[in-house]
Amino acid sequence: MEPRLRRSVRARWALRALCAALLVASAVPACRSESSAVRPWSVQLHVHGSFSEGVGSIDSHDHEAREVGCDVVWWSDHDFRVLTYEHVSRFGFEDWTEPLERNEPWHPQLEKYLGDQKGVKPLTRPGPRAAAGFTSERVSEGQRSLRLATQSDGAEFTPFLFGFGAERRLERRALASGVTLRLALFPEELPADARVVVVAELSEHAPRDGQADFPVARVRYEIGAAAGAARSEGAQLVVPVECVAGRWNELALALTADAVRGFPASPGEDNALVALSFGLETRNGARASACFDDLRIEQQRSGPPLYARQAEVLEAVGELYPELAQLQGLEVSYDSRHLNLFCEDTPLPDYAALAADCPRDPDNPSLVEARAFHARVLAWALEETHARGGLVSYNHPFGATFEDNEKPRTNAEQLAILLKNRAEGADILEVGYRDRGGATLADHLWLWDQAALAGLRLVGTGVSDSHGGAENRWRGSPNNFVSWIWAPTSSKQDLIEGLRAGRVYFGDLERFDGELDLVLDSGERMGATVTTGRTELEVELCLSGAKPGQRLVVVESGAETKTYPLADAAARIRHALALPADGPAFVRFELRDASGAIALSNPIHFVRRATR
Repeated sequence: MEPRLRRSVRARWALRALCAALLVASAVPACRSESSAVRPWSVQLHVHGSFSEGVGSIDSHDHEAREVGCDVVWWSDHDFRVLTYEHVSRFGFEDWTEPLERNEPWHPQLEKYLGDQKGVKPLTRPGPRAAAGFTSERVSEGQRSLRLATQSDGAEFTPFLFGFGAERRLERRALASGVTLRLALFPEELPADARVVVVAELSEHAPRDGQADFPVARVRYEIGAAAGAARSEGAQLVVPVECVAGRWNELALALTADAVRGFPASPGEDNALVALSFGLETRNGARASACFDDLRIEQQRSGPPLYARQAEVLEAVGELYPELAQLQGLEVSYDSRHLNLFCEDTPLPDYAALAADCPRDPDNPSLVEARAFHARVLAWALEETHARGGLVSYNHPFGATFEDNEKPRTNAEQLAILLKNRAEGADILEVGYRDRGGATLADHLWLWDQAALAGLRLVGTGVSDSHGGAENRWRGSPNNFVSWIWAPTSSKQDLIEGLRAGRVYFGDLERFDGELDLVLDSGERMGATVTTGRTELEVELCLSGAKPGQRLVVVESGAETKTYPLADAAARIRHALALPADGPAFVRFELRDASGAIALSNPIHFVRRATR
């Protein structure tokens, strides 16, 4: 970004921040004590940018976060994607598909991944004079190559394109890894009105210059008889590349470098290689024919160096959004229960070392025994994170899918799974999903409440787990919750301590941006665990930021016990609470409007004092 534009952005947001501060200073903080030095920070605790497999970028999410008034984005890209562990880097064009591990420097460690494939498939419908097939006549690597031939009569170029991909999207890469695409190309016929094309579709970005939607960046390589200067066409960079007909050309397409020079409005490394296609285009009756072989995706860095580079990219993108805090985290997700790691110094797993610590599969010694590996990864994540003073989140307990489907298990069965391993030792449970794994918000709340009654007290959070795209917008999507954490600052350490203490409420930032808290008559606040012999006490429900027609619903030990209509934006409601004579109990409350719950507190838990 140009220095003048950067200064303009900073000045504009400094003015807005000042105005917001004046508004806050004039408001009555219904949920704060006079001596309180803390405030609630709205934090997205689960989100994926250009270092994961979706179309989102740091830039696109930051834009959406700013638009809804979020304070902090705590990034949680997938660990094995930052590591590029068992990722696809080559394809030999021996057939439409080939084993995932062919020509790779690794082989699968788990039986479940045996038989996975990578391959190419048509993206455009072939015309009557288009043909595609494998040939052994021209070979750069292996035994065969893919020959494409096409002819079209129109005045505009007509594409004949194929896409490359792999199971679990393992061909995708963060461009911050330093990506170069290599491809062996043998042009057999390539006249002036024909060309070879290679198109890299990248991430979406914030709309700028009056754009109505989130543009998707693309780098398009047009390969023909002559090279030329690169040119921008909206969100697309076109790069002419020279090739020589009648022989093999070893193309080296510097994708990351081209993205950096082609998209100056935001850091070019804040992109992922989301989709890769190639083929021929012809016009004016021209006929083209070419053979393709030995596709390679090369990268300069992975693992710890790439994670360090992500921190640099976060800082660079953050200059465009100075009012938004950027925190770097990680989601452990290769072959285990998905866990978010929240700590100052986030550990990166070494999956090769973890696998080496495990017994081999007795039926196939080339593989790791799956259950032992699963347990080892979970143990590593808990041990390393807790040793660093951090916290672990048990993510999307009903499953990772967003698709509309029936739940694979009943709520009771899911509860049994959660309790069996004590949530794998995690400290936090993702509760705030309206629709995830076929489960509603009510299902998630039931699971959370019943776990607490069974003695498993987990801090609840609300998240989005957005990977970007129109179906995962921060506005309008069913899963658009954030968490508000009471803390003195938005630093990692302060937010971790707020999470540890349960000083968290969560909800829909599009519909609510106020404050919630609970205060006992003995002074304990939301998140506390109170050991008591009392059976009756009073709890104050604190709220600001409400709207007419909304209401507070009190939940005591999993049951709704009282509803309080709200007439004002702020309220301090004293609620009489009766505790059972024995066993655990808790109290929490929800703010609801006509659409349902839009903000939910964490509980105050009660443990009965032992009697002699």
